[in-house]
Amino acid sequence: MHVALGVWLVIPPAEGFSCGRGPRCGVPRGQRVSLVTRRQTPRRNLEPVPATVPVVRPRVEARFLPVWFTCVAADWLQGPYLYTLYADRRLSSYMIAKLFAVGFVSSAALGAIAGRLCDQIGRRRGCLLYCAICCVSCILTHSLDLGLLVFSRLLGGIADSLLHTAFEAWAIEEHKQCPAPPQALNRLLSRMWSGSWLVAIFSGIIGSLAVSALPRQLCNLRLEGVDLRLVCGGPVAAFDLAALCCVIGALLIMWTWPAQEPHLPDLESSIRWGPPKPRSVRPDLARWLRGFAGIRKVITDPVILYGAITAAFEGALFVFVFNWSPLLLHGWPGLAPHLGLVFALFMSCCAGGSFCFKYLSELWSPAKLLMPILIMASASLSGAAYAAHTNSALAALAACLLFEVAVGMYFPCTSSLKSDMVPDRIRGLVYSLYRVPLNMLALGVLLGVPSQDSALALCAVVLMLVAAWTAMVRRRGDSA
Repeated sequence: MHVALGVWLVIPPAEGFSCGRGPRCGVPRGQRVSLVTRRQTPRRNLEPVPATVPVVRPRVEARFLPVWFTCVAADWLQGPYLYTLYADRRLSSYMIAKLFAVGFVSSAALGAIAGRLCDQIGRRRGCLLYCAICCVSCILTHSLDLGLLVFSRLLGGIADSLLHTAFEAWAIEEHKQCPAPPQALNRLLSRMWSGSWLVAIFSGIIGSLAVSALPRQLCNLRLEGVDLRLVCGGPVAAFDLAALCCVIGALLIMWTWPAQEPHLPDLESSIRWGPPKPRSVRPDLARWLRGFAGIRKVITDPVILYGAITAAFEGALFVFVFNWSPLLLHGWPGLAPHLGLVFALFMSCCAGGSFCFKYLSELWSPAKLLMPILIMASASLSGAAYAAHTNSALAALAACLLFEVAVGMYFPCTSSLKSDMVPDRIRGLVYSLYRVPLNMLALGVLLGVPSQDSALALCAVVLMLVAAWTAMVRRRGDSA
């Protein structure tokens, strides 16, 4: 309207030209088009229209990775010396297995509640809760009382579940709120795990130096008429460093992570109000066919599949964590003070596996790399079971190193796959529920299978079955 009005005011009406809607239009069609084109051409001296400036947020990596590396260092510092901590108290191998089982049960039973709690109160508070629980668990390892050691292990299981659910859920949720390409999330998860293995290497070296520099000694502490006998130095020194890392991690979270509101899932959509609808009677054959279709749908569901993969692989990893120390110490008894260095060697292999995945993921998708990773892990545990049966220390070390390479490739691969499959609003809950069957698998193997070679062989068989399941689902997806 403004353009036509401007043209009308500039050029007087001409005779003999009709626009079709009235008797006269006043401007020839070709001249009218050229004038409109010149009128719509923007001028260079016009001031730009003010636009809204987007809020620039700090990179997720700059805020997440320092906190993650500090908090995961607390877990890496405890790993090499958890078995020797209990062996130092003159506990039998079966009693040590029961203490490990307490951690698995607490992680399975209370870990799901903790994951649901993180979805309710926010992932930032869930990470702070991990720091508090892990710190208390490490402090309680100074005690000689078996009851306090059991309570410490119970807290350790809850902290382990929070470590592997709340932090990753916070990073994924925070990343999806920022304007970044999807490849940036895969890069973040790859750096998260590759850097984690490097942190584990330094944690093993620092833990070994601390345990060697601080000899074990008994300390008497008197508080309000109660005498407490505490253990200082030795394997406990690694747990003291872990508690310090938890304190530093909590401070970094409070200073660098913004406070966020609880991310509540929408539950009303899943609730049906009113009386149940009457069910129609169907023939038995149709009911059986529908049941088989439902089972087939569950089997091919990627969320269920990744839950089974998580249970199989990480359950086998827990069994491996319990068995690698006695497996190597049986061949090299003088290796006990230097288990931190062996752990650093293991983590070097994990870092190498993570870097291998980073290179291979540029050629193939994580879904294609998952099945070879499971097969490699199954083969390495089979080799470890053979080494335990033949008492070959070198074969056991080689099998352990190969399994750690598979571990280094597994975590960034599954993190990338689960970030796409699991909904954000219930991510913490689903991740914690994934840990229920894996803890039950580790618990059943540790308490139900007495020998090391049988336990490792059973885990190898479970991994091979899950690899076959993955191949079946993938082949069905390609054919569809």
